[in-house]
Amino acid sequence: MASLPPLNIEGTNLIQYGEAIPHLQSCLTLAKGMNFPNFEIAIHYCIEFGRFNGFSVRKKRVEKNNDGSIRLRCIDCEHSGKIRDNNKIMISNKGSKKTKCSWHINLSQPLNVNYVKITKFVNTHNYELLPDNTLFAPQFHGLSEDIKSDIEH
Repeated sequence: MASLPPLNIEGTNLIQYGEAIPHLQSCLTLAKGMNFPNFEIAIHYCIEFGRFNGFSVRKKRVEKNNDGSIRLRCIDCEHSGKIRDNNKIMISNKGSKKTKCSWHINLSQPLNVNYVKITKFVNTHNYELLPDNTLFAPQFHGLSEDIKSDIEH
């Protein structure tokens, strides 16, 4: 028997946008146990959470069901991970943004349910968050609508 959907599913109003989900207008709070209608909206909420809080997230590990649908998705901070020692000359000249940051979220959609749930949320960083991150982070760069329309013509 399929489990009943939870009463609170965040972002159901965003389903109408398909893949062109707009930026959220206010800061949101994420927590373990939150539910979303699908992975696209759950990931969008994670990206927006980072935007409002001064960091960028990246999609990390993904596990799929036999039919190819996503079962589990891990999202982490762009500063997670450690520096690889494969080129010591480059590292000594360039540095790295990798700080082994522990911030991450695990999203899961168990079989026979129609929502995605936050199953783990570690909301700690080991570096100073920058409020102007939206100006500099590549994740938030994009072309304006005017430029996009010029390119199309």
